[in-house]
Amino acid sequence: MRFSFVLVAFLAGVACVVSTDTCPSGGDCPGSSGIESANRLCAAVPLGMRSGAIPDSHITASSTHPHCPTSKARLHSVQTDRSQDGWAAAWCAGSGQIDANQWLQVDLGTETKVAGVITQGRGGNSAQQRVTSYKLGFSTDGSTWHTYTDNLGRQKVFSGNYDDNTEVRHLLDSAITARYVRFMPQTWNGWISMRLEILGLECLNTY
Repeated sequence: MRFSFVLVAFLAGVACVVSTDTCPSGGDCPGSSGIESANRLCAAVPLGMRSGAIPDSHITASSTHPHCPTSKARLHSVQTDRSQDGWAAAWCAGSGQIDANQWLQVDLGTETKVAGVITQGRGGNSAQQRVTSYKLGFSTDGSTWHTYTDNLGRQKVFSGNYDDNTEVRHLLDSAITARYVRFMPQTWNGWISMRLEILGLECLNTY
């Protein structure tokens, strides 16, 4: 695979390579905390939301507005013909379901090392709809879930989007092994609407 990334840090013999991101302040690069060994070059790489490698059937939600199916949750999804359902450029929670119990879930197909996420608001929409903060849940079987926590053991609330189209990226302090990733909106502007990508950890030996 061809890499076009920016080298940003070396920690404990692990080189972390990410696209214009930095490692968390005082923390390790994804995968360097007992997951990846020394002398490895590691990159946070897209797992297939934007490219379509993750099939539509693997994207589900607690509720869905008919204009905004889960298939439109892909990063940089675009608005299509308004004459048909599913035209909006984002996944949106269903009408009457705008609360903090909503979620969007991605099945990666197999257990995968997740290094980070990217989100966007709803594209092509003058109403400025977006998720402004969210939590992340991880599962290996789709039944037992663990909410991502910070270094103090508190459930981490990630900052979301401040406009419709700017990508907001977050790297995890350490890569998480999971098959299922769940985005749980906590706050939003206008409506619960989002597009996203999930970043995996890919490493190459450097010796």
